[in-house]
This record gives sequence, C-alpha cells and structure tokens, in this order.
Amino acid sequence: MYKSEFIIKEPNVPWFYRIVFSLIFTSFFGLMYFIFSSNIIQSLTSSDIIKMIIFSILIFITLIYCFTPIVAQHSIHFNFSEHKIKHSYTIGIFNHNEKWQNLEDLNYISMFSSRGSYQVNLWYGNNEFLNLFLLDDYDSVIEKAFIFSDKLNIDLLDARERGNHRWVNKDVYRETKQVKYL
Repeated sequence: MYKSEFIIKEPNVPWFYRIVFSLIFTSFFGLMYFIFSSNIIQSLTSSDIIKMIIFSILIFITLIYCFTPIVAQHSIHFNFSEHKIKHSYTIGIFNHNEKWQNLEDLNYISMFSSRGSYQVNLWYGNNEFLNLFLLDDYDSVIEKAFIFSDKLNIDLLDARERGNHRWVNKDVYRETKQVKYL
C-alpha cells in the first residue's frame, strides 16, 4: 500500500447544503415508503408497479448524480516517491477511495491569476490538467508550486500575466528563493 506524502483537501461543505441534501433524500424515501406501503400500490397492475419501480430508481439515480458532487468533500492524495495519485470522496461517515494511479505523461505545473488569487494546475497528457490548489498569497503559491514541480521533476510555468507566460528557473529558486525566468 502506498503512503500519502501530500494531501490536498477541498474546504468543508456548508451545513446548509447538507441539510438540503438530507431533506430531499428523506422526502424521497418517505414518499417511496408511503406509496409502497399504502393502498395505492394494491390498486395498480403488475406492469404499473414495474413502471413505478423503474421510475423510482431513475429518480434516485438522478438525485445521487445531481447532489453528490455538491455535498461530497474531495481529497487528492499524492505519493511523490512512487509518482502515484489517488482521489477520495467523503460524505458524512461514508468514504470512497479510488485506487492509486500512476502519474504518467506529466508536462508541467502552471500558476495563473484567477479573480484576485492564484491557481495552480498540473498539466499532463494531451492538454489535460488537474486543478491542484488556489491561494491568495503569491509567495505561498510559488513556494508550493515549486515543491510540486521539483518533486515531480517537471517544469514550472508562471502564467500570471495574460500573454506573458514565462518558465521559472528552478535552480535559481531552489538556491535563493528568488523568482528568475529562463
């Protein structure tokens, strides 16, 4: 089993979202209980009951599909020494951990301005990217982005200014903590 060397966790889900999620699912299960335990079900034909069961399953799947991303807390686990990544999702006491995956075909780390803060992405494959984190302080962003690029042995791109993308000289930053460009 691999050990997580670095974990990025999304912020906690607001209580309001959890309450709405709980109310919607409680209402759904209450309605299903009422329909299937009352006299309504006895007056239906077997084909109508099958249609109702299929319709209930479709509604349940739709609710899960729509509301799970809103209330789930997402975490990204990195193992730099083995070049592995794992995603995990948490809803209350329920956890879902994906399998460890290889970090392959990595291109570079980029950082750019986004609505008054700085976002860091990991670019891989054919122009695919993974949002790593978002911070307000440039010094913290460059430090953490450098750690990622150094641990993964890939380049670091400073794309804060639109149209003025520059590669950071990692050797100079490692020695002096000063940002110099190639």
